[in-house]
Parts: sequence; C-alpha cells; structure tokens
Amino acid sequence: MDFLLTSTPHITVAEVGLLLLLTAIANVYGKSKIALLVTCFFTLFWAFFLNYDILFISYRNLDQSFVYFGFPFLILLLTLIGMLRHEE
Repeated sequence: MDFLLTSTPHITVAEVGLLLLLTAIANVYGKSKIALLVTCFFTLFWAFFLNYDILFISYRNLDQSFVYFGFPFLILLLTLIGMLRHEE
C-alpha cells in the first residue's frame, strides 16, 4: 500500500486526451468494440510499457514475471478473437 501512496503517475494529459478523443470518435460512429480495444491498448501501455524500468527490474524470477505479464496479453488476445467473431 505504501508503494501506491508514494508513487507518482507518469501518464500525461495528452495521452488521456488522446484516449478520450479516440473512444469518443469510435462511440459516435457506433463502433463500441473498437472503443473497447483502444481502452485496452492504453491500459496495457500505461500499466506495463510506461513502467518498464520499475516492473522489469523488480521481477527477476522469469516464471512469475511470465504469468504476471502474459495474463493481460492473453486477455487482450481473447478479446480480439471475440470481437472478430461475427454475430448472427
């Protein structure tokens, strides 16, 4: 809990604005699946790639880090597969 209270966010206002702009445009055109995909991309970017030095230096054990980093990408892959299926 102390880590959450002492950490500083590295998300810029421009990134949040881009997220809001892209999801708003997608929702205006009725493409809610694309808006969900954009939100998932930004969440993964902010969670993993923006904090690369903190996360990859902290996790030295490859077995645990594979599970920790592989699970969200598996969820993203399953989301993409679910979005590409045609509903009848």
